[in-house]
Amino acid sequence: MPGFAPVLLDSRMALSTMRTHVRHTTLFVRTHPATPKFQPVWDALHTKVQKTAAKESELVDAIEEARVQIAVANVLLDGFVEEHRSTLRMLVKDDLTAPLYQRYYGAPTSSEVKRLSLEPQIKLMTPFVASMKEAKEALLKALSPKLDKLLLRGSEALQALEDAQRLRNDFDAGDRAKLFDEVNGERRSLYGELCKLELADGTLSGLAEAAFRRRSGTSREEEADLQSLRERHSALKAEQTLVEQAIVQAEAQALLAAEEQKQREAALAELLALEEQKKAVARREQELREALKPAKPAKSGSKRKK
Repeated sequence: MPGFAPVLLDSRMALSTMRTHVRHTTLFVRTHPATPKFQPVWDALHTKVQKTAAKESELVDAIEEARVQIAVANVLLDGFVEEHRSTLRMLVKDDLTAPLYQRYYGAPTSSEVKRLSLEPQIKLMTPFVASMKEAKEALLKALSPKLDKLLLRGSEALQALEDAQRLRNDFDAGDRAKLFDEVNGERRSLYGELCKLELADGTLSGLAEAAFRRRSGTSREEEADLQSLRERHSALKAEQTLVEQAIVQAEAQALLAAEEQKQREAALAELLALEEQKKAVARREQELREALKPAKPAKSGSKRKK
């Protein structure tokens, strides 16, 4: 019976890597003449892995699309800042200290506004809309609908990213985690069944080992998995070091506390001994005082009879 046992797949593994493992086992049980009864289970599992991987790909694409939307919205809003700034400069005749210009780009300046990421930029520029709608200058008022649409576009892009990331997080904690549990359960089960076949038939030696793909470590996905494990290992080592340091510190504090307790007990014992000595000295002092008192004169006897 072989000493090999299938390694359980780590849940941080890319689904594309998991798929290569499941595909290998699925093709093996389809092909080997001793394993046809396992084919339905592994065919279904392979299909499920493919669908789950496709779902993950969709979620990843949705996140990327939302990020592109944010990038586009940011560029468009930066372009509006430039248009808005040029309009204001024309209205104030390049007097950048004029109240009208300072109302929008005093602090922060227009350059600083454009350097902001989308979310804080939207927050900063949202009040501009109401101000521009109420402006007396027709050119400024005419720009307000455009800004309103750009701010809405940016807000929708931010919401799209938030929704896409939430769906990805739900997927990771739900379908993805369940899939790894299911695949690892089937790997354990199949390995046990194949080992039984090997024991029953010596010609099937090596069957259990061959059914599971060994990690070659050559694919980019597996290299990423290895890097992830290394990072996790480093994090655990750092955490272990902190725990060990805390233990050493706690032990040192415990030893110090124990030593202080011993010192307190010794001091208390010494104090009690001194109290007893004081009492003994007091008693002895009293005895000596009594001994030093002058003796009382003896009383005269009865008169002699005549």
